[in-house]
Amino acid sequence: MTTYGEAPIEKPSFTNRLLQKSAPYLQLWSQCTYSPPRLKPATKLVEDAARFLANKQDGSESCHYRFADGNQNVHLFGTVCAYLIKGLCNIPISILERDRLIKYILESQREDGLFFDNKLLTGDSEKLDHFGPRHLTLMVVPLFEYFDFEPARPLYRFNGRHGQPYLDAPDLAAPVCFANPVMTSNYFMNVTGLLQYARDYQASAEASHAVEELKKAALSEIYDVDTGLFWRGGLETAEKRENAIRSDYHYRTIFAYDKELPRERELEMGAMVCDQQNLMGGFGIDTMPDACADMDSIYLLVSISEEPSKFRDTLTRACHWLHLNQRHSGGFQFMKFWIQRFGGIPICEEAPLSASMKGTWFRLLAIALAYRSMEIEQDFRFCAMPGYHVWPRQ
Repeated sequence: MTTYGEAPIEKPSFTNRLLQKSAPYLQLWSQCTYSPPRLKPATKLVEDAARFLANKQDGSESCHYRFADGNQNVHLFGTVCAYLIKGLCNIPISILERDRLIKYILESQREDGLFFDNKLLTGDSEKLDHFGPRHLTLMVVPLFEYFDFEPARPLYRFNGRHGQPYLDAPDLAAPVCFANPVMTSNYFMNVTGLLQYARDYQASAEASHAVEELKKAALSEIYDVDTGLFWRGGLETAEKRENAIRSDYHYRTIFAYDKELPRERELEMGAMVCDQQNLMGGFGIDTMPDACADMDSIYLLVSISEEPSKFRDTLTRACHWLHLNQRHSGGFQFMKFWIQRFGGIPICEEAPLSASMKGTWFRLLAIALAYRSMEIEQDFRFCAMPGYHVWPRQ
């Protein structure tokens, strides 16, 4: 399997044997006519999320949250995930907890404008765009709206991939940046999303110019009008199609925020995503894919403006699969049967069959997107800030 952004440990061998033996029966089951169970009401999912968070809160009205079932570590990454869940699910907090949260977040902003926690530092953390400071800062952005505060410093004074001030040397179009297109897409989303915030909420003319240059580069170097995807790596194999969807997601969020999503070949694009859905209802080449693979696919389907009801059956099956990733604690796991060490860091570990803050946040966000697209009664709250919590349909 190909993964991006995480460091999975070896999958237990019994799982592979079980999946291998059950594959013929799953194939027969998929061909049967049956009435699937009803999707969980959104109110129940929110209640479960609140229960999960209450169990992980590190003291009454504390703004610190333990990261996962069986993982007692407290750090900025876990806490930001916890409050993204609260914002998305409209889970109320006290004035005291809000004040503590704001103080903690603002104290975590560095001189370069980025938010990070020294507990999360590794030799590679500054270079990572699937976990490092740029990624975590973009995760913080929706909290500004949910809890009504703003950063103490500008967000656009940060360095680019090659250690140069980004606004002085836009280098997205340099060939070296496309050595790994999927990882480049993470970089693009982080940098451009933060610049969108600086443009719209910190009145930065430099950021406005940089956003336009970045979008032009993405359209000229990455976007393919023949497929409608932000990807030029081919679609000949299932793995290439999975990577195409992963790459496309990170660009799509940027153009969705600015209400400038290209609209070429939308239905063909959606059909390709549907073809990637596996027997369990998840997406990609793995039988039990991770939360990112599912999110990337669901976001693409939800963003399609033409005939959104066309994908209702696919989204329904996907939601049943997402529900299967919920644990007894009320939270969700990022990927079944794997140890996940986000950023390769032990304090950010999710054990097999355990729920974590990252898994719960991203799977609930995918469910929220699908429920709203299918017009299922829900009270999930998207926001007007750039980044992850933007409603993608224009």
